[in-house]
Amino acid sequence: MSSENLDEKYKPKRIKDLVGQPNIQMKIEEWVNSPNPNLAIPHMLFAGPPGVGKTSAAMVLAQELFGKNWRDNFSRFNASNERGIEFIRVKIKQLTIMAPAAASFHIIFLDEADELTNQAQDALKEIMQENTETAKFIFACNNPEKIISPIQDRCFRVNFKPISDDLIVQRLMFICKNEGITYDEGALEILAQRALGSLRQAIILTTASVNRKNHIALENVGDETGTLEEWGAEKIVASALQGNVKEAERQFFNIYYENSIKYGKIFELILNKVDKMELDISIKEAIINETGLYDYRMCDPNVNVAVQVKCYVNSIARIGAKKQDSRDIEVL
Repeated sequence: MSSENLDEKYKPKRIKDLVGQPNIQMKIEEWVNSPNPNLAIPHMLFAGPPGVGKTSAAMVLAQELFGKNWRDNFSRFNASNERGIEFIRVKIKQLTIMAPAAASFHIIFLDEADELTNQAQDALKEIMQENTETAKFIFACNNPEKIISPIQDRCFRVNFKPISDDLIVQRLMFICKNEGITYDEGALEILAQRALGSLRQAIILTTASVNRKNHIALENVGDETGTLEEWGAEKIVASALQGNVKEAERQFFNIYYENSIKYGKIFELILNKVDKMELDISIKEAIINETGLYDYRMCDPNVNVAVQVKCYVNSIARIGAKKQDSRDIEVL
């Protein structure tokens, strides 16, 4: 059983399936039931942390509006992968001039839109203005302040909140019942707390905790386990200090892309882990300085993330080579 499959299997397919966002549910219902959705539905900016339903809400809106044709009228892109001006001028521009399938408009969903370069955003604002009636844009982001003002001004902002632990537990109970998963008393509550308001993360953690007997034992979700991101952050540091930069780089991008955790949060997790690791104080200070430097560098929307991550893990590797023999640094 893979976490990805369970996460996909239990994605909301109807408005009532959205978890923990009642005001957003009401707004989507209002748009869907409008006599003229084309006039009622604006461009939108979905803002909030990962795993709280931004992508699901966009897909549910499309399914409710377009029915069986929803896939033909819903285009989804991850802007952290395609973030430059050519992506906007070629792919997005082409989509806006295509005729919708049995509908008056189609939806273009840009996930992680805060990763778009300023040049790309400038080009996009013109396309939005020219195609308001035939294409509705939905921007999903964790850091809305990185979206340029002209785009924000053209969008209706929808704020997604972290999901309460109680609601996460209810959803996990529903999933476990459907999947025949048993669990010790209190196990789901711990998993919900670990997820920090992210339902997606809670499902991933739940799946990772299921043993061969299809059971979640309390000892498998104890305080010492931490979240998947925390494990990954510690592995980044330990691997880089040992000189295994390829593994450190792989761990960084595993968190960044697969778990949708922003680099700023990854650096925060790394700093928290470094503070708790048994390392010489000079090594800790050096890692903290390098982490702060690269966190600052990656605030530039035009930066090449892949290059900066490679440079970062190599800088940590150099710290390990200079400060301490690699056999003294334990890898988990």
